Amino acid sequence: MTCLFRKLFLTEYIVFDEIIWDKNIEHVQGFDRSDALLKTKVEDNVWLALEYERLDKSKPRVYRSFINHLKSIANNRYSAVLFIMNSDSDLDKYKKYFNEKDWPVYEKIHYSKYRIIDNKILNPSSLISNYQHKFMFILDDHID
Repeated sequence: MTCLFRKLFLTEYIVFDEIIWDKNIEHVQGFDRSDALLKTKVEDNVWLALEYERLDKSKPRVYRSFINHLKSIANNRYSAVLFIMNSDSDLDKYKKYFNEKDWPVYEKIHYSKYRIIDNKILNPSSLISNYQHKFMFILDDHID
């Protein structure tokens, strides 16, 4: 259990009522499962997806993750997503990719190989107008 999880779940600062780990999340065709779903104490039925990024991911995998979460939020599967990073370099990379106006759309062609679909791009605001407020990026080591 990371420092973040201890602070969020095992201290007086508990902000979540319930957690569902990835293996227990219902798989929906066409969507990847997040690492966990967190039910907040803020309001009834407000759920956050959690992505704990322990390892460096390629640009195609990062954008596929962004688009997957964007579509899940648009389909009301959850309200927002929280990305927790292990390193400053990953945090900077994710924020840089996220802040691009248009996101490239990749398809998986082999186990670890991806290609852009016919130069297809997605403007995230075409799915959710305030998408910037639905994605949070934090560094695990700097959570107080």
